[in-house]
Amino acid sequence: MKPNFFLALPLPADPFHAAAPPPPPLRRFHVPELHVTLAFLGPVSADAANQAFGAATADLDHAPVDFVPGPVLPFGPRDRFSALSSVPAEQAEPLCALMTAIARIAFPAAGRPLDPRPPRPHVTLARVPRRASIEERAAALTWAEQLRPGLDRVRLDTVALYTWTEDRRERLFRIVREVALAAA
Repeated sequence: MKPNFFLALPLPADPFHAAAPPPPPLRRFHVPELHVTLAFLGPVSADAANQAFGAATADLDHAPVDFVPGPVLPFGPRDRFSALSSVPAEQAEPLCALMTAIARIAFPAAGRPLDPRPPRPHVTLARVPRRASIEERAAALTWAEQLRPGLDRVRLDTVALYTWTEDRRERLFRIVREVALAAA
């Protein structure tokens, strides 16, 4: 299995509830997979990922941040979107600042170039398979439209290093290491 690592803020609770289960073949994420990605390192070695995590969190002096659940939008190419993700309804600036600070340290420490795109905080709630049909994508969008925030906000107080799980049939990601953000 090709390595895959990223630094993220785990969500301690699912901010959304659904009136119905997701339609097949949509794959719904659950706690502890829900997160806001800070730096996607991708296919680096475990040593490089651990070095990036250590460097990015060594002198990290940042208070916890809140994620205020906002609309659920398709992410990826318009006609072949690959994810349904919630973007912050408000206060995205603290998340963007933390994403930028972590990325500036983590990418070079892992031997990766900086991502040139501006930070776009989001929580991926579900994945759409690459081979999903037009009808399946339409059903996924309909399901996403009925999602309603069950929480006003979620406090994000931990930075974690994630990778693939051993058995990806149940869950895709697992936490390798984590560190708490400084209390405000």
